[in-house]
Amino acid sequence: MTIAEMGTTLAAVRAAGVDAALCFDTCHGFAAGIDVRSFAGWATALDELASICGPRGVALIHANDCKGEFGSHKDRHDWIGDGFLGMDAFRTLFEQPELADASVVVEMPGEVPVKDVENVRRLKALRDGDAGSGAPDPEHA
Repeated sequence: MTIAEMGTTLAAVRAAGVDAALCFDTCHGFAAGIDVRSFAGWATALDELASICGPRGVALIHANDCKGEFGSHKDRHDWIGDGFLGMDAFRTLFEQPELADASVVVEMPGEVPVKDVENVRRLKALRDGDAGSGAPDPEHA
């Protein structure tokens, strides 16, 4: 699905009187050809969405890296920073003013709770601007 398709769908739901927003899955979007590897990429996608459906288009980020290359249409989740999206995609996610109030959830392969603890740790380090600490923990990578 493209940003335009998501925006049009959300605008129609809102026009019907439903207070709604989207969940943006980073892996799905990247695999579908939405390039959010940089600040500019996030800004472009969010601006396009806002131009179609108005503000607050995204309320939830489903954060996971992508084992497939950009536009591959292969929805294969990877750990934060271990796939083709890379750490910068998630670092710049937290720099987007439009996403300041969005919640973030993770879902990737691995053993519970290790996978979730490590991936949340990586995201929090990127969010908090801890230089270098968003890098994979060698003990859990």
